Amino acid sequence: MALGSFGSFLGQVGRVLPGYVEGYRNAVSDNWNDMKNYNEVHQGQRENLLNDMLVPYDFRREVAQSGDAELRHYVNALNTDLHRRMFPGNAAMADAFSGFAPHAAALNYGNQLRQLMLIERMLLSGRLMPFGQGGNMPLGMGGNTPTPSSIGY
Repeated sequence: MALGSFGSFLGQVGRVLPGYVEGYRNAVSDNWNDMKNYNEVHQGQRENLLNDMLVPYDFRREVAQSGDAELRHYVNALNTDLHRRMFPGNAAMADAFSGFAPHAAALNYGNQLRQLMLIERMLLSGRLMPFGQGGNMPLGMGGNTPTPSSIGY
C-alpha cells in the first residue's frame, strides 16, 4: 500500500510538472517583455527630455538663419542697385573698347613686329648671340656680359 500511494504521488507530480514548466516559461517571457517595454518607454522619455532641453538652441539657430537670409537678401538688393547704376557706364566703356579693338590689335601686332626687328638687328650686329654660342647667357656665365674675372681690380 505504501508503494501504491508513492506511485500515485509520482503520477500527480508528472501531471503537475508540464504545467509548472509552461508557467515558468511564460513568467520568464513576461518579465523580458516587461523589461523591453520599460526600456522603450524610458528611451522615449529620455529623447523627449533631450528635445525639450534643445528647444531654446533650436530657436536661436532658426532666428540666426533667418537673420542671415534677410542680410543676404539686403546685400543682393544693394548689388542689384549698384549694377543697375553702373550699367550705362559699363555699356559705354564696352562699346568704346569694342570699337577700338581693331586698332588695339594692330598696335599690339606692331609692337611685336618692332621687338622682332630689334632682336634681328642685335643678332646681326653681334650684340646678341644665339643661346649656347657664348651669348645671351645670364650675368657671370660668359657671353657678352661682364664676368667677375673680366673686371680689372
